[in-house]
Amino acid sequence: MPDLVNFQKELKAGHVKSGHDEERISPRGKGKEKERARKRASLEGEDGEEDGREVKKQKTEAGPVAAKARGRKSDVPPPPPEDEDEVEVVEEPKKRGRPVGKAKGATQPSELQTDGKDVVIMTTQVTLSDDQIRALTKMGVKFTTKPLECTHLVARAIVRTEKFLVAMAVAPHIVTDKWVEACVSKKKIMPEKDYILKDPDNEKRYHYKLADALSRAHKKGRKLFEGKTFYVTPKVPVDAKLLKAVITAGGGQFSSQNPTVRILKGHSSRFVVSTPADVSIWRPLAEQGFPVYSQELVLTSVLRQEVDWDDKAYFVPGSL
Repeated sequence: MPDLVNFQKELKAGHVKSGHDEERISPRGKGKEKERARKRASLEGEDGEEDGREVKKQKTEAGPVAAKARGRKSDVPPPPPEDEDEVEVVEEPKKRGRPVGKAKGATQPSELQTDGKDVVIMTTQVTLSDDQIRALTKMGVKFTTKPLECTHLVARAIVRTEKFLVAMAVAPHIVTDKWVEACVSKKKIMPEKDYILKDPDNEKRYHYKLADALSRAHKKGRKLFEGKTFYVTPKVPVDAKLLKAVITAGGGQFSSQNPTVRILKGHSSRFVVSTPADVSIWRPLAEQGFPVYSQELVLTSVLRQEVDWDDKAYFVPGSL
């Protein structure tokens, strides 16, 4: 026992080292310590690698969802495309109307009735507000920039734009922008009869009644120029694209080929549309008795939905 007591005293005093301490400082002990450190590092590395794989997996799985969220489309309907062919064919500058403002009484789209599924609106020289477009779309209304597709043409006046002239062939309802405002305010498609376009000044100018012209168009069914071919010379002061659209809408054919006596002879359904500037083309034709018309024959006839082939106002000056 005395020896054990002395040994413990020496151990506390630091004069004697325990077996565990000796193992740590011995070469063999140091080797075991390094081995344990390597095992700990290996285990920690595997855990870190697993964590890294898990994070990467989470990011990969989250990627498509985030991309889908970023690519989600808005529920708000897009506005109709901007008008491209809004140039009116007139001799004097035209006055443009101001854009239509936000309609009074506009309500939340969810409150609107959906009774406009058969309505296809086109505008000419009128701009509808975003609120009006949204409200009408919720009612089932569609919008177009193609005149032959529209059921309703919104305009403030009788104008000789490509849209107005071509649309005459399908006899749509031609209403003012007040009709749009009323539809949005009342939350339903309103009867057109109270909002029909009335323009006595231009009716007087072109010597016709719009209501009568639409009635004739409805009866003709796009046959105003049926079976007829119009040869349009190069310097006619109206865009050839517009003339072609108007002629074909009425069932006729457009040709940019220079007319000759050989082309016209024996064909009573072929006509020349020209201008004084192209006198070298049409003079030989006029000398042979072929009529030479100005663009007014086409434009005014479409507006009226009837053709007066003998009206001297339609002939090119100097061709008679």
